[in-house]
This record gives sequence, C-alpha cells and structure tokens, in this order.
Amino acid sequence: MDKKRIRAVAEEAARLLFENPEWTHKKAIEKAKEMILNENSNRQ
Repeated sequence: MDKKRIRAVAEEAARLLFENPEWTHKKAIEKAKEMILNENSNRQ
C-alpha cells in the first residue's frame, strides 16, 4: 500500500472509532481497510 492509501485507511479508522467507541483499534483499522480496498476495486 502506498502512503495515500495508508493515510485514507487511518482517517477512516479514526472516523469509525469516533462513531463506535466500543471497537478496538485493530477492528477499526480492519474495517477501514476493507472499505477503502472495496472502494478502490469498485472504481476499476
């Protein structure tokens, strides 16, 4: 993953943690990564 994708995942994980404070950091990062990768694959 390049820096742009890593930053997008981190920002999405932060947003998910804010909306779901009971989640762990690991869960938020995994969900964010799924969302970003799915979004990128849908564009191609």
